[in-house]
Amino acid sequence: MKELPSKFKGALIASALGDAIGELAFKYKRREQLLQAIDNSEKLIYTDDTAMAIALAEYLIENDTVDVEKLGEKFACSYEREPWRGYGPGPPKIFRLVKEKKISFKKAAQHIYPGGSFGNGAAMRVTPAALYFYKDRDFRKKITLTCVPTHVHLLAIDGAVILAEGIKFLLEKEKFENKELIEELLRISRCDEFKDKIKKISFLIEQNCSLQKAKIVLGNNSTALGSVPFAIFAFLKNKENFQEGLISEVLISEDRDTVGCMSGALWGSYLGMENIPYNWLFKLENIAYIEKLADRLYGESI
Repeated sequence: MKELPSKFKGALIASALGDAIGELAFKYKRREQLLQAIDNSEKLIYTDDTAMAIALAEYLIENDTVDVEKLGEKFACSYEREPWRGYGPGPPKIFRLVKEKKISFKKAAQHIYPGGSFGNGAAMRVTPAALYFYKDRDFRKKITLTCVPTHVHLLAIDGAVILAEGIKFLLEKEKFENKELIEELLRISRCDEFKDKIKKISFLIEQNCSLQKAKIVLGNNSTALGSVPFAIFAFLKNKENFQEGLISEVLISEDRDTVGCMSGALWGSYLGMENIPYNWLFKLENIAYIEKLADRLYGESI
């Protein structure tokens, strides 16, 4: 079986690569163009998806518990340091509101989006928490706490928990039947909307449906419900081939960087570091630091 340190590194690095290559796919929308753009790039630059994941990883390494307010401050500092990473409108508004009105992150998140945002922002950054807490008895509770600084809607939280459960499941699998993962995701999901989408993933895989068909059935947008299921399907469709799976997926996605980021975490936690193309690896921005964070997360989790 692949060693866990390789899988920890694979999860973080493949997620960052999915983010960076997905971002490129907004500009280079044909396969040949995208592959050429990757080859021609001196550096593959990640977006806010990975920036927030790095902030979460740093926080977990530095702290024994998840304090929502302190984690929110960590995210805000990360944003203020690199506001150009491509943040969506929600988090910056929350950060400003907390700073100006001196209210909690949870209240600010509810104020900006009544009932809370149901976007995929909590899911896109969840990988470090899935790694850090993968043996924790209160796995769902801990993952939920990492969502709350910016996302309090049940759908946003369920999306993050489901993706985290997928990563957790794959860390300990050399091979698996698709139905095994589907059953685990159904077990941990709390929202009927997600349970329905997970059942549809199972049907689409059984019928060997295309990514295009899955995009129509599952939805493909920046909400948690409209992106997490598609990312899981894309992974299962090409679970043994990260490179082919990722390129095929981001070329037809709408939220290309985030879907690439989420499914990349699944490929990496399953296939490990050694199955990531080397010609992608050495171009990834900040790779040495991301690899170091993965090692630290592994050390803290055992």
